[in-house]
Amino acid sequence: MMARPDRTEILRKSTVPVLFIFGKMDTAIPIADGLKQCHLPEKSYIHILPEAGHMGMIEEETKTGRILEEFLLGI
Repeated sequence: MMARPDRTEILRKSTVPVLFIFGKMDTAIPIADGLKQCHLPEKSYIHILPEAGHMGMIEEETKTGRILEEFLLGI
């Protein structure tokens, strides 16, 4: 994963809303690093899961599901 090519250009050119969900305790992708990309899309939504690390969809399954559902229904 660390050797993968930079895809930030995709975020810069995005014309659709982008959802970012971060785990506050993520050590694989520190929240500060993730937040640096949030300004790239034209429109982005940011959520921080306070009790999650890198696997928020498992660690905070209900909360993540609700965030995703609200995002998809709001588009």
